[in-house]
Amino acid sequence: MDAPACYEPDRLFASKELLQSVEDESFYLYYAEGIRFRTRRLLAAFSWNPENRCFFPVKANANPEILRMLLEEGLGLLCTSVVELRLAVSVGASGNQILFAPVAADEKDWAEACRCGARLSLDRPEAVRLLAQAGSLPEEILLRVQPQEPIRVGAQIVVKPENSKFGMAPQLLPEVARQLEKLGVRRLGLHVHLTGYLSEVGYWAALAELLWKLAQTIQKKSGMSVSCLHLGGGLASGGRPEEQFPEIEEVAERIRAKLLRSGETIPVETAFGSWLLGENGLYLTRVKAFREDEPLRPILFVAGSAFHVGDLLLKRSYHHISVVGKETVEGRVVCSVAGACSDQQDFLGKRRLLPVPASGDLLAVHHTGAYGYSMALNLPGQPLCREYLLENGRIRCI
Repeated sequence: MDAPACYEPDRLFASKELLQSVEDESFYLYYAEGIRFRTRRLLAAFSWNPENRCFFPVKANANPEILRMLLEEGLGLLCTSVVELRLAVSVGASGNQILFAPVAADEKDWAEACRCGARLSLDRPEAVRLLAQAGSLPEEILLRVQPQEPIRVGAQIVVKPENSKFGMAPQLLPEVARQLEKLGVRRLGLHVHLTGYLSEVGYWAALAELLWKLAQTIQKKSGMSVSCLHLGGGLASGGRPEEQFPEIEEVAERIRAKLLRSGETIPVETAFGSWLLGENGLYLTRVKAFREDEPLRPILFVAGSAFHVGDLLLKRSYHHISVVGKETVEGRVVCSVAGACSDQQDFLGKRRLLPVPASGDLLAVHHTGAYGYSMALNLPGQPLCREYLLENGRIRCI
């Protein structure tokens, strides 16, 4: 499949003519072949682990067409709310294809998850009681853990667990395991999700080692065996042109090597969102005006808004910006790119070196396939734009 193995900042997966054929002033475009290519790379990278399951976090991109595509390619869907759970069911996911891992859920939420046969991840001990009231429990349940010590790769501290809101303390796990066994649960999985958008290649291997040690402790104290390790947290990709990010094959190999040293081949699960979809999505918006009368503050105004690219404002993420069709044009100007909303925060980028823009030019905000539209804000006067899919050389609205 004709898709690159690594991120190229100015790369556009569609021609200028194809992009200009969309008449909308602002829109999202996803690249089907690129998404399928990345999905297959992910599955191939973990092929050493026969029972490996790879999930896609629905919160990263909730478009039904995208979710169906990922299911077709063999991924599962990670749902953190009942709304996401219902969406997963509506696109054809069922049973082990769904992992329901809410932060806060009541008895009705758990009952609905049980009815559709989803796998379950409990975030706190109190969830055992709620789940018992919801009905019969599945044979396998995951427990989400919040480690008490920093996650280190070598001497470097990568993540401090106290900054995370997910999971229960490790010392609570044996007792929770005993309670679940009394309710008919036969196998446990361990799940950890501390943060996202990580670029330290050894992080997931360190998580695997941590969870494996916890698994041994749980089996010793409760008698229950651990059936899988779910290594949560997103792998960074895209970002600034000068940044270097690890390849998925290297991440998978580090995990394999770490588990081999322990003598185990326990099933491993992941849930990468940005790595899978990020570079296969563009936010495109047309130039409305260029104010260059102030030498210290030249500003390029566009029809769209930073509020349409959710993680620009909510996560303060960096997104590369290019002018479609002018990637090789000589002559550049340093300017900020501002949206049409009358809010001082509405900047898609500040002090960017861009080709001299003209009214009607199409600007591409790169790496917006994940956490872009799904986190966008719908403001008065700035309704959310449409989403399109490029597949087999044709663009269609989805």
